[in-house]
Amino acid sequence: MRRNAFTWWQVVLILAGLALIAVILFPVFGRKRENARKSYCPSNLKKISLALAQYVQDYDEKYPLVNSGKQGWVDILQPYLKNKYLFQCPSEYAGDLIGTTDYYYNARLAGQEQSKLTFMSNTIMNGEGIGNSPTNYSLTKFPAGWATDSNSPAQRHLDGANYAFGDGQVKWFKPTRVSNEKANSSNYSFTPW
Repeated sequence: MRRNAFTWWQVVLILAGLALIAVILFPVFGRKRENARKSYCPSNLKKISLALAQYVQDYDEKYPLVNSGKQGWVDILQPYLKNKYLFQCPSEYAGDLIGTTDYYYNARLAGQEQSKLTFMSNTIMNGEGIGNSPTNYSLTKFPAGWATDSNSPAQRHLDGANYAFGDGQVKWFKPTRVSNEKANSSNYSFTPW
């Protein structure tokens, strides 16, 4: 008579095989999870850039100030968005933090007339910044260390980050493509004119 039960060494071999498959596949699933998170940021930045466009249209073609009294640029845009979660990157999410942002604003645009931008499609308006920053979080130039620091916000999503531009488009790219030189047709910059 033949038994249909597994011996203990067959069970060990099956478990070892399953463990090997798990070791191979878990990094793949982690990368897919980050790809999913990466897709939320362009959506958030697109909505923020649309809110900025509405603000500019309402306020004599001028970009908002970084601070307006007790309000930062994030607070100034709230009437156009009515969603506090759009300012939180899913990869940086640290709970329900009201009054913070994970995105920066290009301070060189603050109070400037939109008509002065010579290369709107290459001028960075917003990008991924330090998590849970105050609502007036802004940068006047791209931090030099972000291009080489793998823990910087500029490398948050698979060695790159998302950026919103003066014309409303949003792109993902590596930080080495960002420049502090005057924007032209071949570089992405903080300096619009």
